[in-house]
Amino acid sequence: MKKEVETTYAEIKKLQEETVSIDTQMIELRKLLATTDASETLIKQFTANLANEVVGLENKITRVRTSLLEAETQLATAQKDLETLRSLSK
Repeated sequence: MKKEVETTYAEIKKLQEETVSIDTQMIELRKLLATTDASETLIKQFTANLANEVVGLENKITRVRTSLLEAETQLATAQKDLETLRSLSK
């Protein structure tokens, strides 16, 4: 009977050690999970900011294209006016 009690105590001790090991692993996993959640939030924020910047750049490109078209139109008008003045001065 003494041997059975010692065996039972040995099994209990082994289970306690396994429990401590599992608890330690769970603590480490929780730390990783917290880091992962924080990283996911940062990635989402970065992606949203990047999308906003892309939209802003697209709008700026559109404004520049419009300005370029207006400048080309003004240049064409100025060239016609210059040709008209040259022909009148002859």
